[in-house]
Parts: sequence; structure tokens; C-alpha cells
Amino acid sequence: MPSASKNKTQATAVSVDDFLATVEHEQRRADGHQLVKVYRRLTGEPPVMWGPSIIGFGRSHYRYASGREGDTGAAIFSPGVSNLTVHLADGVSNYEHLLPISVIGSRPSVPRSGGHRWAIANV
Repeated sequence: MPSASKNKTQATAVSVDDFLATVEHEQRRADGHQLVKVYRRLTGEPPVMWGPSIIGFGRSHYRYASGREGDTGAAIFSPGVSNLTVHLADGVSNYEHLLPISVIGSRPSVPRSGGHRWAIANV
């Protein structure tokens, strides 16, 4: 039976520029602005805030084996407190061949959700 609970992360009307202005870490703030330009160019979609700290482009519908389903940005990132995290709806591993070797070699961890963490300066 599908879950009746509402997903916590929903698209919002918050301005992406206003959110990025609140990112305290100067390098992550700059990386965020750069990624908005790159994602917008690559996806052809405008940036949308998903929840309080995720910037997404496009929309992707997902459904788990448990029956839980929802929508999220098809390509998303978050200039988090300790890391810049990048996610693609169908997993980063499908795009390894497009990522520069310096990025692949610099990532300290691979979260289960399919994201990678690195600084744009390392690319």
C-alpha cells in the first residue's frame, strides 16, 4: 500500500538568488552561482528551490518498491554547510564518463542517493 505521508521536500517559491545570498561559506556560495549557470544551460530549465536548501532543475517522478512516490528536481544540488552535493535523478554513475577525472578523483564520498561531493574549484 502506498505511503500516505507527504514528502518533506517540495518545490517552493523561494528565490534561488535570495537563498544563495544566505550561504555563509564564500566558496560554496560562488560554486552555487556557477552551478546555476551550468545546470540552466545543460537542462534548459529554470532553477527552483526544493525545500529550504536544494536547488533543482526540471522535475523527476520517482516510485519506490514500497509504493512511496513523489517528485523531485531531475538535476539538483545543495551548497551545504560542509559540502557541495550534486545529484542526478538517475544516479551520478550513469554520467561518470562526462565528469572530469579531477572530479572523480577528488570526491571524498559517494552518498547512497547517487550524489557526489566536491568543490567546483577542484574541477
